[in-house]
Amino acid sequence: MEIPPPEGTMLRLVHNMGLLRQIMDPYFVQFGISSPQWGILRVLQRAYDSGEISLPQKEISRRLLIQPPSVTALVDRLERMGLLHRGSSDDLRVRMVALTDAGRKMIADVQEKHPDQIRSLFSGFSPSELEDFHALLGKLGTHLALISARSQSPTNISANSAKAKPHSQRSPHTK
Repeated sequence: MEIPPPEGTMLRLVHNMGLLRQIMDPYFVQFGISSPQWGILRVLQRAYDSGEISLPQKEISRRLLIQPPSVTALVDRLERMGLLHRGSSDDLRVRMVALTDAGRKMIADVQEKHPDQIRSLFSGFSPSELEDFHALLGKLGTHLALISARSQSPTNISANSAKAKPHSQRSPHTK
């Protein structure tokens, strides 16, 4: 068996993510929400289940690996739908987000069908293939988290900033 080049593997991964979105977006539309909105609802539900009544918007962003402005837009829409509400914390700069009763009901409605939907996505795998796939995704996730952490380190960020500045804009102390 020929080993695919990394570029081919990346292309296949991106293509499959697109296919997954083509399947899941219409699935969530039947509930009146989008896939990204579902992500926010689930983060809040998991937090609630573990004893956190609300989360700061910044924490939602961190858990979903999406930019804070994107979270704000999604939270705005979910709040208008009555599925969550925002409140202030002791720190007035922090906006806390919590599910409403309607939001918890929406999650329960989706979760009635969700296991069958997820099973259908992976029905092309045997149990052992699914186990292997799950392990490989875990390994990929661990590796990507390490790369991400390295790229976000202060040393890397300042080195990349210096590289990005044209020579004429650099401090005379920067080599």
